[in-house]
Amino acid sequence: MKTQRLINPKRKVDLSIVIVNYNTGKFIVKCLDFIRKNPPHGSFEIFVVDNNSKDYSVEILKKHYPEVKLIENSSNFGFSYANNQAIVRSRGRYILVLNPDTVVTKGAIDVMIDFMDKNSDVGVGGAKLLNFDGSIQYSCRRFPTVFYVFFGRQSVFTKFLPYNRISREYLMMDEDYSKNIETDWVFGASMILRREALEEVGIFDEDYFIFVEDTDLCYRMRKKGWKVYFIANAIIYHCLGVTREHFWKTTLLNHNLGMFKFFKKHYNLNLFIQILLSVGLSLRLLLLVILKTTTSFLRG
Repeated sequence: MKTQRLINPKRKVDLSIVIVNYNTGKFIVKCLDFIRKNPPHGSFEIFVVDNNSKDYSVEILKKHYPEVKLIENSSNFGFSYANNQAIVRSRGRYILVLNPDTVVTKGAIDVMIDFMDKNSDVGVGGAKLLNFDGSIQYSCRRFPTVFYVFFGRQSVFTKFLPYNRISREYLMMDEDYSKNIETDWVFGASMILRREALEEVGIFDEDYFIFVEDTDLCYRMRKKGWKVYFIANAIIYHCLGVTREHFWKTTLLNHNLGMFKFFKKHYNLNLFIQILLSVGLSLRLLLLVILKTTTSFLRG
C-alpha cells in the first residue's frame, strides 16, 4: 500500500465529497445536480478526480460546476489512487466517497453525518443504496472467505441459483434493511469515512485498481477496532453495474485479481490453498467471460 498521508487542515469543513470520474458524463452531471438540490446543511467541499476521460465530462465540469475542485489525471490510474488524490487534499471532518452514477435524496447526507456524530466508534458508514425502481441493493456484506468468494453477486452459482443459502448469508440478503446494521464492509459507491479513523488506519490501498478496495479498507478499520455500519435512513439511488457493463472484461479481471490480493494480504494461507484459490478464481473468471460472451452474442 502506498504511503500517502492525510494533511491536517487548519480550516476544516464538515464534509468532503469525493467523486471519481471516468467517461461518466451523463451520470456525473445528474449526481452533481442532486447534490446541489439536496446539499448537506453544514460546510462542505466537492472534489472530482478525472481519470483521463475521453467524453465531454471535463469540459462540462469546468463550465457549469465552478464549485467543484477538479483534479485531472493524464491517465486512468484506477479508483483507489484517484480517491486518495482527493482524500489527502480534503479538509472534511468526514469524507463521503460517492460514485458518479448515484443520486442523493433530500437529507441523506445529513443523516450520514448525524449518525457518525452520534457514534464516535464508527469509522465507516454506508448509505442505503436503491435501484431506480426502488428495490434494495444488498450493499453490506460479510467478509469474503475462500468458500464465500464463489457465491458473490457476480458468481455463476449466484446467477443460476440466486437464492441459495450460502449466497443469502454472504450477501446478507435476509437482513432487515429498515434498520441500521453493524456489518463487515459496505459498498464504496457511497461510504462516509471518519477522518480520525483514516489517520489511524490509512487510506485506500492502491494495489487495488478497481474493486475490493472498499472491502480492504473496512477490514483494516475493523482490525483497528473501528465499527462499520449500514445507515438505513440515508437513501441514495445507484445505477448498479454501469462500469461493469461498459468495461466488463476489465472489471471482471480486476475483481478477481482484487480478491486474490485481499486473501493473500489479510489471510495466512499456505501455498497449497493459494494455488487452489488461484485456480478457482481463474475458473470463475473463465466461466463468467463465457457466460457474458454467450449472453452478448444471443442478444446481438
